[in-house]
Amino acid sequence: MAVAADAHEVRYTSGALRLRAWVSNTSGAPKPAIVYVHGASAFRADHWEATRPLRDAGFVVMTPILRSENGSPGG
Repeated sequence: MAVAADAHEVRYTSGALRLRAWVSNTSGAPKPAIVYVHGASAFRADHWEATRPLRDAGFVVMTPILRSENGSPGG
């Protein structure tokens, strides 16, 4: 799945694993942040879209792609 135009992908460590997450694109002064953990068995674009109200309110949002989702390692 291609990363949304208003996000960028980062890597994070979970135990011995390196997993991916989408983070909202931001500029300017530091902003409060939220980790948004979606409630399904795979990360989908509509999960990112669900964070729009948070992003529009000025929060930086990180949505992790969890273990074994979307080709991520782990179980």
